[in-house]
Amino acid sequence: MSAPDAPPIPFLRTRWATQQTPPALLQRMSGHAGAVHSVVFLPDGRQALSGSADGALILWDLATGLALRALTGHTAGVTALVVSPDGDAAFSASLDSTIRGWHLADGRCVLTLSGHTDGVRSLHLAADGRLLSAADDRTLRLWNLTSGACINRFVGHSDRVTACAITPDGRLAVSAGDDRTLRVWSLADGTCRRVIPCDGGFVACLALTPDGARLLTGSDDRLLRCWALATGDLLAVWAGHASGLRALAVSADGLHLLSGDNSGVVCVRRLADGVVESSLPAHPAPVTCLALSADGQTILTAAQDRTVALWSREKMKLPFRQGHSGPVNGLTFAADGRRLISCGEDGDLRLWDAAGGGLLDRLSCDAIPLCVAALPDGADGLAGVLVGDGAGRLQRYAWGETGFVRPGVLLGALRGAVLALAISPDGAYAAAATDTWAVVVWDLGTGKRRHILAGHRAAVLALAFLPGGAALLSADEQGELRLWDLSTATGRRVASFAGAVETLAVRPDGEQVAVGLESGRTHLLSLPAPAFLGEWDGHNGWVAGVVFSTNGTRLLSAAGDGTVCVRRVPEGEVIVRQEFGVAFSRLVSAQNGVVALGDEAGGVRVLEYS
Repeated sequence: MSAPDAPPIPFLRTRWATQQTPPALLQRMSGHAGAVHSVVFLPDGRQALSGSADGALILWDLATGLALRALTGHTAGVTALVVSPDGDAAFSASLDSTIRGWHLADGRCVLTLSGHTDGVRSLHLAADGRLLSAADDRTLRLWNLTSGACINRFVGHSDRVTACAITPDGRLAVSAGDDRTLRVWSLADGTCRRVIPCDGGFVACLALTPDGARLLTGSDDRLLRCWALATGDLLAVWAGHASGLRALAVSADGLHLLSGDNSGVVCVRRLADGVVESSLPAHPAPVTCLALSADGQTILTAAQDRTVALWSREKMKLPFRQGHSGPVNGLTFAADGRRLISCGEDGDLRLWDAAGGGLLDRLSCDAIPLCVAALPDGADGLAGVLVGDGAGRLQRYAWGETGFVRPGVLLGALRGAVLALAISPDGAYAAAATDTWAVVVWDLGTGKRRHILAGHRAAVLALAFLPGGAALLSADEQGELRLWDLSTATGRRVASFAGAVETLAVRPDGEQVAVGLESGRTHLLSLPAPAFLGEWDGHNGWVAGVVFSTNGTRLLSAAGDGTVCVRRVPEGEVIVRQEFGVAFSRLVSAQNGVVALGDEAGGVRVLEYS
């Protein structure tokens, strides 16, 4: 006779979670008081130099991320930097119209080059020690750094010159201007050899391949272009960035191109065919400069967020799930459980693959989205979500295989911020609660209001339909729980608690409701005639969410103290308790033992439990 099957061992484990820090990040260095516009490696690869809109240069120790020295003297922002091959000297360009030379060992300014009549934007140091500069005065200048004399002046652009470079053989220079042209110059006599029109957009950055055969440009039209320098022919156009290009760098072996854009994303692509091999969101602000170490293993980025970052090029290939850049305000699984939708204080609405955690799409909302609720598939066959925002709007967003369908469809507008949403089990109605104490019920079929439920005397924070959709529970920040009959739009107070009710969950059979409080306690009540069945501690922070398992035998709760508890129902015994070290802000459930959590740091994670 075989032994009876043992009961399953309770567990709580992570299926996937977002990361706040990319695995490729080695250091993030802060110290500038303005946007960082330029950064370079020193030849030994152990130090870096950055220049900022604050007018200062900072020398960094890359092993520790600490600032070693600040170099000051410019009277306006620093826009470009180059370092001598021996690492002893650096040269900086500034919007004060000067170029300064610095002794890096002690930070002394040992040279000032004057001649430009407007801000200097770009520098390039030739192998023979000559320095090329480009400026807002529509000219380029070539300098002898020993004497400080201007060797040549290049005139031809009809607007400011934004970028420049010298070919590896030292014979030619290339420049990009806001007149939407590229120009190729003879360094020997200053004549313009070729003008290449750029019809696509303003060129913000350029780079040459090590053999000098190809010119790479990045424009504000989000495209990269590859040109034959000898003929000016356009060889390739590469897309892939979601915003305008700001920075380029070519690997020393000429096989890869790095690009950075206004959304803070850095891409590494093959120069042979333009295929992107890796990309990452490096900064929350435009990337202004890129630099590769001599061995090609590490990358420096500078950005308008006032920071410099050091990255492992190899680890850029590792997957990185980036969370929101502010607290997660709302979470919901799609009706089929295949997708997870999150919204955050950063204004983003995001669509995730619930199984693997891949970010499928994101969109920026006009107002901060505060809550989300999954909708049944619409007449168009698309899945959807209802979003309530701080401006009082209810909007439906649908998605297909390629992501969100833009724009959203406005369902209605309420007085006050929408703090909570619930969808009836049959998908016919939506309930929305606001900080003006009202609860509004909408007919999703007609798009019209069905009821305005008045009775609360404080902001309503939580809503839950009972099975069948004929009754609705609502709870407010003063601890009042009300039960509404939606056939008559009448309600009554069924319980009161000490402190705000943050969250509600109705057991699938409709016989119990769990209530999560600001105090960290969880209560269990019977339905439809509420009676207290249990009151449980277990959290030291406000309860961010409570959910029942599909069979109603488990109750999960997550809290602001970073803990998740799994309890037996109705006994209330904690069978699993786990600490995650983050303050949770939301908890929602899907079928088959899966829950999703959002936290105050912007993280999203999916857990499995038993």
